[in-house]
Amino acid sequence: MATPRRGPLNSEATLAALREEVEELERQLAGRDADEIVREHTELLHAYHEVKEGAQTLISRVAESRQQTMADVYQEIGLDLDD
Repeated sequence: MATPRRGPLNSEATLAALREEVEELERQLAGRDADEIVREHTELLHAYHEVKEGAQTLISRVAESRQQTMADVYQEIGLDLDD
């Protein structure tokens, strides 16, 4: 596959496309602070991991009480082991 040539026209077109993309992303942010968005996402991710860890603990206890593997319980409740 040939590498596109970088010339003045290609560079200007690339720069214009990047500027347009930045403007669109700024519109999507609607004036929100990027650091605040990252903080919110970090909190949500932390909560997700806590819930996931709790669910895995419960699944482990169910498997142990039934003398089954966690994989058996995952399959029974319709989850993939990677979930």
